[in-house]
Amino acid sequence: YGTLAVFQQGGESWSKWNAAMKRTLCAAQCKDGDRKGSWDPIGAYASEWGRVGQTALCAMCLEVYCRYPLMCR
Repeated sequence: YGTLAVFQQGGESWSKWNAAMKRTLCAAQCKDGDRKGSWDPIGAYASEWGRVGQTALCAMCLEVYCRYPLMCR
């Protein structure tokens, strides 16, 4: 919901958030093997939510692009 909130705020806040999010998530996404397309679990709760939880959270951050396609213009 953080990404959605900053998107709705718009302006410079969104521009900075979006650039950092895309850079970070694209670089961290696994690109090979059985893990391709997922994200390695990181952070304080990584041992609890694992790969599936981490991938779900990252996908939800990127969901704003599907929900609001006009924002990419």
